[in-house]
Amino acid sequence: MSTYFLQVASAASASSLLQLVGEPVRREGTVLYLRESSFEVLPKCCGLNANLALLATAIGLAMLFLRRPAARLTLICAAIPLGILRNALRIATVAMLCEHLGPQMIHSWVHLHGGPVFFALSIVPLLILLLVLRTSEKQKVEL
Repeated sequence: MSTYFLQVASAASASSLLQLVGEPVRREGTVLYLRESSFEVLPKCCGLNANLALLATAIGLAMLFLRRPAARLTLICAAIPLGILRNALRIATVAMLCEHLGPQMIHSWVHLHGGPVFFALSIVPLLILLLVLRTSEKQKVEL
């Protein structure tokens, strides 16, 4: 995965999330402009390590719990947009904290150490998808 792709995808997704909750935002490339502040999604903020960890988790889960190649591929491929969405949620959260509570929130726990919490949030839909795919496989075996 390219860091630039992840930067742009995370910035675009964060912009969409901010708009979804009614936050005025303008995006130019990897920079988000809010009313009082602006944020650039830097290469180190693109979530590469967390995305690779999520992808590795999806591969492991697929190989351990799914039999059909199509089901495995579905779970593995789902890790990519889930990782981007996870990172976008983190960026949007930090942006809103800075916008509404002050620029010092860029140094908050959420930004500096919140990665594992957001990673855990991205595992939940992955596990739900795994359960759906596994149930689907079991139903096809019974037929």
